[in-house]
Amino acid sequence: MAQVARAHTDAAGGPEKLKRLSVQFRGMGQLGEEIVVSGTIEELRDGIATVHSEAEQAGHRIIRNAVAEIAD
Repeated sequence: MAQVARAHTDAAGGPEKLKRLSVQFRGMGQLGEEIVVSGTIEELRDGIATVHSEAEQAGHRIIRNAVAEIAD
């Protein structure tokens, strides 16, 4: 979850931009292996972007149905 939060805050410009984050864990991550986080902006309303994302490691989805709210 920390890596998903970091990906969103890095893309948004800082941790103060992340207003809410929820995820569904689907697997265990392995230390030392790259985690790839991808996301799509689903909605932009009143200065808040709703982003749906997931995280994969070694071709396995370890987080899915993540939803973040990010202030612009």
